[in-house]
Amino acid sequence: MRMPSLASGYPAVEGADSSPKILFVDDKDDIFSEYQELVETIDPCSLCESDPIRAIRTVCGTHSLQLVITDLHMSNMDGDAMIARIREAIPAPRSVQFILLTGGMDVSPALWGADIPVFQKPIDPSEFLQAVETALYGRRQSVC
Repeated sequence: MRMPSLASGYPAVEGADSSPKILFVDDKDDIFSEYQELVETIDPCSLCESDPIRAIRTVCGTHSLQLVITDLHMSNMDGDAMIARIREAIPAPRSVQFILLTGGMDVSPALWGADIPVFQKPIDPSEFLQAVETALYGRRQSVC
């Protein structure tokens, strides 16, 4: 998969916070390598985790995380169960956004609700980046 260039819309911010904002969770290494470069165009400090249990601990212990991008189907815990456990574990008023990825046909918003974007693999990089921006910033960032 060819990844979009940073030049198209994500300016480097001098003095920007170097704390991770995105956690990517998938139990398959090939998916990591395929999507890690794309995620890092938005958050160069992003974290990756292959185990949903460790991912829950990471979210609870890394207060800068704002977005979890996760596969739906994983070997020891599905993404929807992981999301539910994270939502139970993080104290208010902290908020974490989620994006689900799936290789299956289960992408209906009726199944997951309008608050969690669901992307079928392989993803469209432009649409995915727009969803990540919306989750992090509430709207698409513009470049001056």
